Amino acid sequence: PGWCRSPTAKGSTRENLESTSKGRPLHRAQEEHRRCGTTAANTHMTRLRILCFHSFRLSGDNMRKQLFDLANLGASLADLATLDFVDGGHRLGDDALPERLQALFPPPYFEWWNAREGAGGTAIYDHLEASLAKVERHIAEHGPYDGYLGFSQGGCVAHTLSLLSMRDPSFASRVPAPRFAILLSCRLSRHTEHSELVAGAAAAPLPLPLLSAEAPAPSSSCARHARNSASASARAASASSAAAIAFEAACLASTASASAAAARS
Repeated sequence: PGWCRSPTAKGSTRENLESTSKGRPLHRAQEEHRRCGTTAANTHMTRLRILCFHSFRLSGDNMRKQLFDLANLGASLADLATLDFVDGGHRLGDDALPERLQALFPPPYFEWWNAREGAGGTAIYDHLEASLAKVERHIAEHGPYDGYLGFSQGGCVAHTLSLLSMRDPSFASRVPAPRFAILLSCRLSRHTEHSELVAGAAAAPLPLPLLSAEAPAPSSSCARHARNSASASARAASASSAAAIAFEAACLASTASASAAAARS
């Protein structure tokens, strides 16, 4: 992709998922780290701190449940990173989700914004400023963070924060840029006020290590959505693939000499 420095490969979704910048399958790289015993504990590597952004109309607690109870991504990162979760800036009513989903994902519910159509294919994101201000306060109080992990709308939030921190001097003075990002099933910001920033990133890619996963689209409508989504967007094909990607992202993002030596072995 032209605007991000993400490892890519031609071929099937499985081939894309298994590709890395070193040309090793992700699951194989994960096994190498395990076989060599290269964990945060025995390499004296400082644990990574990752700020996590939930999807549309869920919450930080529900995202924690998704990562640890409904998938193995959280467990795969457990000895490398501490995951912190923040809620969106706009709280919704307790009936925001369909009743059949409320038992699985209980309230409260939050969204980062609610989009309405703007001019020229852009959108206006209501509540965006409140969400950015909330994240800024959270980072000031609980940061700094090494990287971001975002799912769906939360992935767009993570990319937007990275873009603002790297290209908007005023925002950068308040919110430091992350060292890496893991973006799952998201798209570029369509907010009218971000148009120039997004275009600038297309012309001059962000120096941001980015890992993503993409699943095959089961229908033509999904295929159209996939074509219209940003290349930074990622759809986890399976929990194990997503966990391997997150694992490799954390390892690649670390600059500790011990982990670098292990990656070369």
